[in-house]
Amino acid sequence: MFIRLLATINSNCIEKVMEKVKNIKTKLKKHIAAFSILLVSLGLTLLATYYTSKIIESQAKEEYYLVCNEIKTKITTRLNAHAQILRSGAALFFVSDTVSRHDWKKYIEGCKIKYDLPGIQGVGYSIIIPKEHLQNHIQNVRDEGFPEYMVKPTTDRENYTAIIYLEPFDYRNQRAFGYDMFSESVRRKAMEQARDLDIASLTGKVLLVQETDEDLQAGTLMYVPVYQKNKPISTIEERRLAIKAWIYSPYRMTDLMEGILGYWDDDNDNRIQLRVYDNSLSLESLLFDSQEKNIRPLNENKPRSVIIPITFNNTKWFLEFIQPENKEPFFQSKSTIVLISGIIISFLIFFLLRTLSNTKFKAKIIADKLTLNISTKNKEYEILNEELNKKNKVLTETKKNLILAKEKAEESDNLKSAFLANMSHEIRTPMNSILGFSDLLKRKNLSDEKKEKYLSLIETGGKRLLTLISDIIDVSKIDANQLSINLSIFNLNELLENLRSQFSIQSTNTKVALNVTSALADDKSFIKTDDVRLAQILSNILENAQKFTQNGQIEFGYTVKGKFLHFFVKDTGKGIEQKNHESIFDRFRQVDNEYSKSGSGTGLGLSIVKGLVNLLDGEIWVESELENLPAGKEGGATFYFTLPYIKAEPTIDTEKLDDKYNFDDEIKLTILVAEDEPSNFIYIEALLEDYPCKKR
Repeated sequence: MFIRLLATINSNCIEKVMEKVKNIKTKLKKHIAAFSILLVSLGLTLLATYYTSKIIESQAKEEYYLVCNEIKTKITTRLNAHAQILRSGAALFFVSDTVSRHDWKKYIEGCKIKYDLPGIQGVGYSIIIPKEHLQNHIQNVRDEGFPEYMVKPTTDRENYTAIIYLEPFDYRNQRAFGYDMFSESVRRKAMEQARDLDIASLTGKVLLVQETDEDLQAGTLMYVPVYQKNKPISTIEERRLAIKAWIYSPYRMTDLMEGILGYWDDDNDNRIQLRVYDNSLSLESLLFDSQEKNIRPLNENKPRSVIIPITFNNTKWFLEFIQPENKEPFFQSKSTIVLISGIIISFLIFFLLRTLSNTKFKAKIIADKLTLNISTKNKEYEILNEELNKKNKVLTETKKNLILAKEKAEESDNLKSAFLANMSHEIRTPMNSILGFSDLLKRKNLSDEKKEKYLSLIETGGKRLLTLISDIIDVSKIDANQLSINLSIFNLNELLENLRSQFSIQSTNTKVALNVTSALADDKSFIKTDDVRLAQILSNILENAQKFTQNGQIEFGYTVKGKFLHFFVKDTGKGIEQKNHESIFDRFRQVDNEYSKSGSGTGLGLSIVKGLVNLLDGEIWVESELENLPAGKEGGATFYFTLPYIKAEPTIDTEKLDDKYNFDDEIKLTILVAEDEPSNFIYIEALLEDYPCKKR
């Protein structure tokens, strides 16, 4: 009995032991599975952290390179703008026989360089002086009010150059007054390059004459040549013979770069250091260092560095950008956040697996929680990807804007070149006619008929030159806001009728009729505005209409709409395409068609018209319909502009006045003529020969 009981007890113990062993095996398997999942989760977390850090680093590099290229674009654009200012100054000396010191001062002030292009030390004019004329030159300048003026340095040489104009004429720039820049090798190299190639040329690194003991800076200068009128400049030899002066600007590099870039590197935690070198990456050629005075070292972290070259004509600069790697605080770094989040999630999964029960319900609950966590994480990654895509779409839009800006700058440069070429043609053609027929008039036994013909051609060429010069002067005055408006009271209908008569007489095309339409009666058409400028506006538009209309008619006039007069000039000519309706009012623009190619013109007419209309408080536009026209029919164009309608009453008797003065043989007038140009004096004297005047 006892033995059976003992056997039963042993049997039960063995079963319990075996069950415990089985349970231990089951738990061990579950633990092994849980630890395996933990290791896999941690591995995925490390992989996600690595790729997140790479994405962030790549994004930071792209942003850094974009900033560097934006700075390069700003510097390149500003250098081209400086060159354009110097070209404009050279054009002033080319078209004018005399530009006084006062004229130069007013011109520079009118350009408003210190507001639009800050950082320029000044804009000056340096002339060439042969050795035999040196003392006469010095005395002339001293007579202008500079008794201590000298050409520096004073060493003997065949030719000298001297800075005679430099604005603003402040304390620093007065130190350069009279300095011979051609005597120094670095400056001379740039001056010779500008002269030989007819370009804007930059010097290498120099110390400006304007520098003092305070705030010493590296310097550079830009030169543009000024050639003598009526001399060929097609080859290097011709340009060397024709050179007479240079327009130039000196730059203190720190002032220049701050004027271009402003305070773009104020962020001390993530600032970019910019160094500008001339031609080579060496300390001897270092022009500018944005962090030169900074005490905090830049090499605390591994820096990002990039070198970008800039080529301006034949001069090359190197831009070196240095930025310390941006180290975010450990717990604020995106990659750290991903790492910590991944570790937490991995251990949560591990502990959840360890607490799983064998029931189906608990297993489903845990599975649902895991599914929810994974879904949430996927959404976070989707949001992150969307933000990155948005940013990439923006780093793209910026590139497009840069490309558009570049294309616009290239278009502006092409327009300038076309204008200069066209201007050269427009000046040379009438000048050749005037000089050629003047020479023919010297021939003996020339018939009266030929003399009259040659004189008529000379007069036509002179008028054409005068019109061209007037257009250039008007454009300059409009740009400088110096064009004066003189209001007067006049009869509008009479002005239109005079224009109709004038253009009818001038026209050689009998196939085109010229008609005028007035909205007011003659005695009610007195208005107050600038009649000279109004006539100039209408004349320019009528000239274009006659130029581009071969058949049909030209009609011009006005209507009254409320407080404004609406003027119009309508023709039946070639017409203007819709895409050109805005650009034809831009300076130097000409519609590219067969008529404009064969005719003359500078592209300034409609630009001047727009400027004058704006000065008179009006607006101007054009309408032309070229689509859906029958074959062989031209659409024509209609120019409209508005002016304020200011009614007025005549201030003088409109009837013909009797002559106030009658000359007879007994009356002698004494006329004083003050003129320093001999040819002008001879002309005035000839005009007065038929009048009873006393000559002295």
